[in-house]
Amino acid sequence: HTNDGGATWVKQSSSATKTFWNVFFRDARKGWVVGDSGAIVHTGNGGATWPVQASGTSQTLSSVFFADTLTGWAVGDSGTIIHTLNAGATWAGQISGVQRILYSVRFTDAKTGWVVGDSGTILRTLNGGATWAGQASGTKNFLSSVNFTDAQTGWAVGESGTILHTIDGGATWNSQTSGTRQDFYSVFFTDKNTGWTVGSVDSIFHTTDGGATWSAQETVTPNPHYLSCVQFSDANTGWILVFPGLILRTTNGGTNWNLQDSGSAANQYLQSVYFTDAKKGWAVGEGEIILAYGADTNSGSPIFRARTHLPFGSRLPNLSSRGDGEIRFVLDEPAHVFADIFDLRGKKIKTLLNVSRGPGEYTLSPQGISGGIYLLKFRVGGLTTTLVYRKP
Repeated sequence: HTNDGGATWVKQSSSATKTFWNVFFRDARKGWVVGDSGAIVHTGNGGATWPVQASGTSQTLSSVFFADTLTGWAVGDSGTIIHTLNAGATWAGQISGVQRILYSVRFTDAKTGWVVGDSGTILRTLNGGATWAGQASGTKNFLSSVNFTDAQTGWAVGESGTILHTIDGGATWNSQTSGTRQDFYSVFFTDKNTGWTVGSVDSIFHTTDGGATWSAQETVTPNPHYLSCVQFSDANTGWILVFPGLILRTTNGGTNWNLQDSGSAANQYLQSVYFTDAKKGWAVGEGEIILAYGADTNSGSPIFRARTHLPFGSRLPNLSSRGDGEIRFVLDEPAHVFADIFDLRGKKIKTLLNVSRGPGEYTLSPQGISGGIYLLKFRVGGLTTTLVYRKP
C-alpha cells in the first residue's frame, strides 16, 4: 500500500495463503482481493487488517468489482461468477451459462455489468447478475480485460493485439486497430476518449480519440518485460505493473514513465494494482503479497523505497537468453537449482531443472514447448529471479 503516489510501498499482511490475481477498492478504506482456489480477503480499514471471506468456491478467482460498498461480483475459472449484497460477508453463485475461464468483470451501476474471458467470451447482465446473456465479440481470441466509462461505452482487450469497442452497451462490438500482435492483459480509460492498454514484451498503447487510433508509448525497463496491469487515478497520473516486481509511474499521461521498484516484491509476480486517488493505492500478486503504497512510516511496518534495479541476492544465477532459444546461467558457488517455465498469465507449463550443481557455467534448452514468449523462473537458495524467454 502507498499514501504518497509511489515514493514508498509498504507490505501489508493477509490471513490467506494463495496467489492473488486482482484487487479493487470502493473507497480508501474498503477493498477486496481475490485469487487462487476461491481466495477472497477484505479490508474495511485501509489495509490494516485483511480477514478471509468465504467465497463458496474452490475455483481460481481472476477479477473482483464492487458497484457500491455492499454490492459486488467476482469471476474466475470454469465460468464462475459469485455475488454479494453485504460487502462479502456472504457470497452466492450466479449462473454464467459458460464453462470457460472468465478473466475480468466491470459494472457501471448495481444492475448493469459485463464479464470477458476465454474464446472471445463476453457476457452482460441488466439485473445485477440474476441472468447473464452472451454478446457477439466477433473473435475467438481470449479477452483478458474489460473497461466501461458509462453504460454504453466500453472496451475489451486480449490475445494477439485484440481491442474491441462498443458504443451501445455491447449490442455490437467493433474491432479497433492496435498495430501489434502482442497479447494485451489490461485496459483502462479515464473518459470516453483517453485510455491505455498494456501487455507482453513492454507493450504500452495509448489513445486520445476513443481508440480510433492507438500509439505506442516508450518504457524505461532495461529488458523486455511482461506488463500485467494498468490503472490511472486521473488523465495524467497512472501506474503499470511490470513482471517481475517493478512498477512504472507517469504524471504526464504516459509521455514519460518512471521506473519504481516495489522492494520486497521485486522477485515476485505482481498482477493487479488499484488506486483510489493519486497518493493511495495497493498492488497484489504472487505468494499472497499485498503492497500498500506509502503507509505510516511510524507504524513499524517495513518501507519499500523506489530503486532503479532489482536487489537480487548473490546466490542467484547470472541469467541470459540467446536468440537460438538457449539459456545460459552461471553459478558462483554450489547450489540446488530449480527452473520452471510459465505462460504469460502465470500458469506453470513444466519444470525444467531440479538438480544440484557446482560452480560453473551451464546451458539449458527447453524442450517440449511450442514457439512463443514465456516466463522462466529460477530459484536458488530460497531466492528467485525471472526473465522473459523467447522460444524460437
